[in-house]
Amino acid sequence: MSTYESCISLDAKQQSARPTRFMRILTAIARLGASVTWEWPERARQRRQLARLDDRMLGDIGLSRSDVDTEFRKAPWRQ
Repeated sequence: MSTYESCISLDAKQQSARPTRFMRILTAIARLGASVTWEWPERARQRRQLARLDDRMLGDIGLSRSDVDTEFRKAPWRQ
């Protein structure tokens, strides 16, 4: 094995031993994807249900129609 080949093989071993920056980025994107998959649709569903309540029901839980309208207009990724 030449010196060049031994350097290449050593470099490959080092890269496989630690996560690359690319893999860390992919992991972060995957975590974000899980958040999008589970949390965003649930928030949108809850906001739709809140918007369907009448003024009497909203008064029972201490909210006004303007509070509900503000919440309903939020993007799903906003809490």
